[in-house]
Amino acid sequence: MPPLWNTPQGRDTVKTILAFLGITPHDYQLDGILVSLDGESLLATMATGSGKTGFFSFLMLVVLAVSISPGLMPAGGKPFPENPAMVIVMPTMALQYDMQRQLQGVGLATAVINSETTREVKVGSRVVVPSLWKECETKNTMILMSPEMLTTPRCRRLLDNQAFKNRCVYLGVDEAHLIVNWGDFRDSYNQIGHMRARFPTRPDGSYIPIVLGLEAGSYHLLRRSNLRPDIQVTVREFSQETSLSGVSFPDLDWVLTSGRTTVIFCKTINLGFRVASYFWRQARAKGMEEMQSKIRLFNSLNAPLVNKETLGFINDNKDATIVIATDVLSVGWDSPAVSDAIVLGVPLDLDELVQKWGRVGRDVTRVKDPRAYLYCPKGTFSLAQKVIDENTSGAKGKSASTQMGLSIAQFIRAECKTENLNIQYNNPVVDAPCLCPRCEARPRPDTSQCLCNGPRCKPESDAPSGLETTPKGPAKARARPGEGISKAMSQLGHLKFLAVQTEIFNAEQEHNLMLPPYYYLPDPVISGLVKAVYSIESMDDVVTYLDNSRANPRQVLLKYKERLFTCCQELLSLFSEIRAQEKVARASKKAAKQVATVGTAGGEGVEADEQDSDMELLRLWRRA
Repeated sequence: MPPLWNTPQGRDTVKTILAFLGITPHDYQLDGILVSLDGESLLATMATGSGKTGFFSFLMLVVLAVSISPGLMPAGGKPFPENPAMVIVMPTMALQYDMQRQLQGVGLATAVINSETTREVKVGSRVVVPSLWKECETKNTMILMSPEMLTTPRCRRLLDNQAFKNRCVYLGVDEAHLIVNWGDFRDSYNQIGHMRARFPTRPDGSYIPIVLGLEAGSYHLLRRSNLRPDIQVTVREFSQETSLSGVSFPDLDWVLTSGRTTVIFCKTINLGFRVASYFWRQARAKGMEEMQSKIRLFNSLNAPLVNKETLGFINDNKDATIVIATDVLSVGWDSPAVSDAIVLGVPLDLDELVQKWGRVGRDVTRVKDPRAYLYCPKGTFSLAQKVIDENTSGAKGKSASTQMGLSIAQFIRAECKTENLNIQYNNPVVDAPCLCPRCEARPRPDTSQCLCNGPRCKPESDAPSGLETTPKGPAKARARPGEGISKAMSQLGHLKFLAVQTEIFNAEQEHNLMLPPYYYLPDPVISGLVKAVYSIESMDDVVTYLDNSRANPRQVLLKYKERLFTCCQELLSLFSEIRAQEKVARASKKAAKQVATVGTAGGEGVEADEQDSDMELLRLWRRA
């Protein structure tokens, strides 16, 4: 059957309808809308922020206009129902509420159906069931559902309702690529294609268009590059001072003073809480009292109202904000103000990383230079190379490959991140240019210089101003005679301060039951105190050290400055004994070597001296 809408005349009609509503669509949005109006299934893939929501909203605005004015329908076309509706399957509540806001903004009545909006409420002795399912039989143009809702008895009753059958014209699936990863733990994703048969049919007898569960050749593929050349991409390994398992994240200190709205993605709620706590402490220590209220958490443990307020806060707030979020905020959520996206830890695959980075720079009029970061644990670059080598050689077992996906490993090791993204996603070399007035008036991003921090592109030493790199520490000063810290001394000092850590934890535990012992006296602070022990001659020196090293939690540690000073003094005495023991051991070892040169076997004696030194360390620790 020849197309009715996907013709020059049909294209002009759609553009006229949308122009009347004050909307100027992109050329590729028109392409998708036209094939959908002709009853053809559509699968669209393109970069984040390029207007995928328009395929749903603009399509239904046209359908509504034609249902009100049937004369707009091309000759031979079958009319749409008077009160048309579309069901859109969406993965997260954050995405559902954000799209609800966008759809209502263009005048489309929208309902969200999920476990939160359909929860039964007990009023006295009665159980009140929300009327949203019943309401959607005859009301709301756009009905947004989570995948789990599709398989419920109430959804079945909605689909069997004759009034709803008469008006349901389209089924859409947003963020369909999540089936690859999320289908493993959300089985409803794997059932979406099968759900197609449960939906009403169009007047011509064919199933309604769906963007998922299609056989090859039975749908229209709209394929554009998913690359965002305007985003500066940076991949870093954490320094020794920062660990995903710790409570201090000095590598991220620059975020507080960047003056940019930033979203930080954490794999777990626990990690998110520790990062937020660190920022709150740092903001207070730096005197940035106003910043503490702008550091917000977004996760599934928050009350829904709190998460909705956070979304609104980001969208409407003109000042810099820091949001620490889990994966629930990684898909489909659009904010015009987000400048930087930071992913902590290596994602499962490249899809997950690209999805999170795509949250930045959604409004070019507000964000001129979007940036995206991946912070990896120490040793990630080496592990990535091992994954690539194992897959190249076909080695059995592939121990490294179980720790990291091949796609993300190849990306991390790539000399040019942009080039690697294009290769892995098989992106078109050049997208067909969009000639809509918006794109014609807006200059295209300059792609002559790749913005990634790869060695062939824009390494961090040549980064734009404002991009702070992790500073290198000063050269290690040579210790004065008699003040060097040997390995045995360092180990003993660490053990002594661990005992102090336990004392502080026990004293502070009643104030905060949720924080572990290492929060109160972190390892970097312990190591620093041991190294500085010969320069700490008073409690004032302890305070100076805590100030100069920006040790956290500073206020807590200051309460115990006397105990820290006492521990340092105890270590000086113990170090003197160790130094004497080491001097004796060195003399013994030297004598043994001299005996060996004249044919006397002295190796066993040296080993015995080293064992004696270790035993002496243990004896000193027990005595301390």
